[in-house]
Amino acid sequence: MAFIHGGVSPHQSVFAASTSGPQHLLDTIDNHLLNLKSNTQSVYYGSLKRWIAEDVKYELPAWVATLGWVLGAVLMMSLAGGVLLKRQVNARTRELRQINQEMEQRIVQRTAELAAAVENAQAADRQGCIRSLWSGISSSRPCRRRDGESRGRGAPPGSLASIPAPSGAA
Repeated sequence: MAFIHGGVSPHQSVFAASTSGPQHLLDTIDNHLLNLKSNTQSVYYGSLKRWIAEDVKYELPAWVATLGWVLGAVLMMSLAGGVLLKRQVNARTRELRQINQEMEQRIVQRTAELAAAVENAQAADRQGCIRSLWSGISSSRPCRRRDGESRGRGAPPGSLASIPAPSGAA
């Protein structure tokens, strides 16, 4: 058996033939091989490229695809959680702003009530109706309230003027 060298590097390809076979057939195969090897576009090089070349189609391992799906799911859950939390924060912020506005309105209302009370007290003081809280002394003239109603002499029952004065007060 004789080996005929194919002559392609880095791969070695050989043809096997019987040593007792016809030599003219082996010479004819050699001549055809030389002709095919001289043309890089020949069937010879096409066959070698198809069957021997190491052009490998690259594919990602299965675990990479699984990892991608898992990471995608985690990302989607994170985004959904972020949207949910943002809505909750916005709702609570609206509630707090509303509560703050109500408090500010109550402050304004109570400040106005206090200002009116101070003004009434100052008006009563100008009329001489303010008496010592502890002495129970009443003025000889009746006091008029802002609404025009007059109050008689003496302190009404349950008022501060009806509370007995502490010892030592004049």
